Amino acid sequence: MKYRINKRTGDRISEIGIGSSYMFGAGMVEAVRALRRAVEGGINYFDLAAGDGTTFPIYGEALHDVRKNLFFQIHFGADYSKGTYCNHCKPCPVGIDVGLVNKYYDLARAGDSMAAEHYRTLEKNAADCIRCGHCDSRCPFGVRQSERMREIAAYFQSAE
Repeated sequence: MKYRINKRTGDRISEIGIGSSYMFGAGMVEAVRALRRAVEGGINYFDLAAGDGTTFPIYGEALHDVRKNLFFQIHFGADYSKGTYCNHCKPCPVGIDVGLVNKYYDLARAGDSMAAEHYRTLEKNAADCIRCGHCDSRCPFGVRQSERMREIAAYFQSAE
């Protein structure tokens, strides 16, 4: 396993990580087995951005004894019913980075003016969406990204 060093903390973090969006569907026994095997293979980074936290007990069961050696990314307060940054919807036929557009939108709505500036520099943004539905059909969270792109485009157009 290859690792990268976090320059701020000195921690060694595996270049390969494990996400959680499909873990619950595997069932407790299979998911625990997969997570244990990942740790045995050197993976020490886990993204716990599951839509509703249903995978947390699985991770607890699988990793409780090695927790101190692992790194978790957790999205406290995230509302997965309105969009995520996971990019399961890629590739967009038009070339929109749907995850990044969603991120800049959420940050801009929270008052981050730099996020709004970054949004405006994107080569393709929500206004370029053709509403083909490709992203809608690929979203594991059931988010209608094509409708969200309409909402995001309207937000940024009104902010100009």
